[in-house]
Amino acid sequence: MFEQFVVGFDLFFTFQYIMLIILGVPMGIILGAIPGLTGTMAIALLLPLTFTLPVVPSIALLMGIYKGGVYGGSISAILLRSPGTPEAAATMFDGYPLAQQGKAGKALKIAIYSSVMADTFSDLVLIFSAGALATVTLKASPVEYFSMLILSLTIIGSTSGQSIIKGLITALIGLVFGFVGVDPLQGTERFVFGSMELSAGVGFLPLLIGLFAVSEVIVQTEKMVLKDSSESRMTLKKSDNPDDNRVSWPELRRCLKTIFRSSVIGTVIGAMPGVGPTAAAFIGYGAAQRASKTPEKFGKGEIEGIAAAEAANNAVCGSNLIPLLTLGIPGSLMAAILIGALLIQGLPIGPLIFESHAPVVYGIYLSLLFANFANFFFAHLLIK
Repeated sequence: MFEQFVVGFDLFFTFQYIMLIILGVPMGIILGAIPGLTGTMAIALLLPLTFTLPVVPSIALLMGIYKGGVYGGSISAILLRSPGTPEAAATMFDGYPLAQQGKAGKALKIAIYSSVMADTFSDLVLIFSAGALATVTLKASPVEYFSMLILSLTIIGSTSGQSIIKGLITALIGLVFGFVGVDPLQGTERFVFGSMELSAGVGFLPLLIGLFAVSEVIVQTEKMVLKDSSESRMTLKKSDNPDDNRVSWPELRRCLKTIFRSSVIGTVIGAMPGVGPTAAAFIGYGAAQRASKTPEKFGKGEIEGIAAAEAANNAVCGSNLIPLLTLGIPGSLMAAILIGALLIQGLPIGPLIFESHAPVVYGIYLSLLFANFANFFFAHLLIK
């Protein structure tokens, strides 16, 4: 492992690779802060740019955009009460009330600290566990893979909110779209209705853009049309007290337990295919509220609520690569797009990647860790 890590170190630490991460992280923060332009959609749109790049810098660019985009969603959630990304919805519960009190700086900075710490924790879990899991998964039969997929579908029950019927309907629609195309085993056509275009299946990138980008345009247009012209514009005041625009050590220390709890929750959920950061954020937020001695403060500007939500959704970033690298199953939408990037580079998906391209894997690991430091720096720079 150490020898492969050294080779991966040599692959990563070049001027080109580092500059791509430095370019990708602020791009992700900016796109994530704009409601509707999520980091996942940015990756989908910029994926063609990686065709001419080597594998490590291409993945480094995409991961930089993704990590920046996950944090960037909290900026608009805190300042505009409109989450820039779906996973930042739980951050809005306490972030916006804190901003209304003139403490937007405090809210944004606790989001930075919790995001970077949780993201680093998740990356370390990936680095130290993915190789061992790959050894185990090499012995897995189709029965184990089928059981894993069934487990992913059963999680719908815990993430459907108050309406389990809506969750089941959504899952069935997803399965129907997945059936479209040619059966990979028997070669028979399914739900193509005589169309040659559908024989290749539903394209994942067009599906993502249509699902997230077009739907958000329709929702925002509806809001503009139905908005009352007499509605007064809401503005946020800024406190003159310097303590309201920073996170003190006692406040950060009080949040450390919450950050660690949400980091574990996000890491575990990220390793489960098909769940994603949005569910992790709400589960982490709920766990923090139940564990708090003052749960009545949540929803009114409690920094632990921000820390819980941001730690949980950012912890998914690293761990959702665990099922991708070990099982060949994407843990989230971003990981699904990364499958396309890896296939473009001619890399095998699944545990065999550790045998045939181990230095590349460790180069990707280093890019994940460096992206966290870049996220910490550019987040402080851009929130001003």
